[in-house]
Amino acid sequence: MKYYFSKITQYIGYLLIGLFFALILLQQYPRLIGHSIGWVDLLFETINNPAIVPVSYHNAIMQTAPSIVHLFEPISSSQDDQIKENKSIQYKSIGSGVIVDEKGWILTNLHVVKKADSIHVLLEDGRQVKAILKGQDAATDLAMLKIDLMNLQAISWIKQQKRIRIGDVVLAIGNPFGLNQSVSMGIVSAIKRNLYLHQYDQFIQTDAAIHPGNSGGALINTSGHLIGITSALFSNDSGNQGLGFAIPAYIAQFVTSQLIQYGHVRRGWIGVEAKRINLALTKQYHLQDNRGVLVDLIVPDSPADHAGIRQGDMILQIDEQTADDVDELINYITMTKPGRLLNMMIIRQTTYQKEMITVQVGQKK
Repeated sequence: MKYYFSKITQYIGYLLIGLFFALILLQQYPRLIGHSIGWVDLLFETINNPAIVPVSYHNAIMQTAPSIVHLFEPISSSQDDQIKENKSIQYKSIGSGVIVDEKGWILTNLHVVKKADSIHVLLEDGRQVKAILKGQDAATDLAMLKIDLMNLQAISWIKQQKRIRIGDVVLAIGNPFGLNQSVSMGIVSAIKRNLYLHQYDQFIQTDAAIHPGNSGGALINTSGHLIGITSALFSNDSGNQGLGFAIPAYIAQFVTSQLIQYGHVRRGWIGVEAKRINLALTKQYHLQDNRGVLVDLIVPDSPADHAGIRQGDMILQIDEQTADDVDELINYITMTKPGRLLNMMIIRQTTYQKEMITVQVGQKK
């Protein structure tokens, strides 16, 4: 027994020695196995940069897919007559939607559904049901549908919009050209892109393939969280040219809550028009950097007028929000509940001194 144990130990020793020399050989000559760097260097690079490890986005897609729906409408207006005659009803695809609440609320683009006489929904599990348009917001091109079904899975929203970075991998899920549950991959090409298509534009730009039929679908990150609603593409021939755009989640989530609660969007308003500052204004107002927005116009008898804000004042901060971007400032105000008090740090044009101003938010008409 001792003899066999000794032999086994000896063979294991030979194996370990051989493995040791093999590793040394591969470290010195990595091209023997098709690598450009040694395995030790590769190990440390993998630890320091996990992104180089081959990955699959299957889990993120499977987590999200049950929340993506296909929107379509009957082609014929005489649907009831077809049913009586036992004829098959033909449908045409109009776009995509995202289940945002398990009670049957579906978010999509307004341009997808506004011309539809009847909207039907096809779920990922094969169920079909008619939807009712419950609310719309032309200012963001978003609309809310309602269906009456059980066991629905609402999508998971991204928690912090600031975590979206240029270069992040994103996945677009929708129904391009009527092809159910199609997925394309790309990166975030730009953020805060203003195309002047709607009143409130802060698009996420991506090179993920977005085609007709993707509108109203989901743009997700690799964790399966919704970062935007796919909405638009640039193309000369109705095809993808690497320029797709999505309404960011923070805007979509605000509109979602408003449409579910009121059927329309109630936006805050204080009656200020502002513009970005330049180097000359930075020096004039004795600013250490270019953070701040200049009050360009005050609407008479507005909340800002009543609070004492004047044309030429410089807004530095609203609550905890630094005022270094006009669009972000306007979005912050519009997403504030009417009646709420805003604390604003300003610099007076007349004295160049800082002051705190309190403004009661009105409701935009």
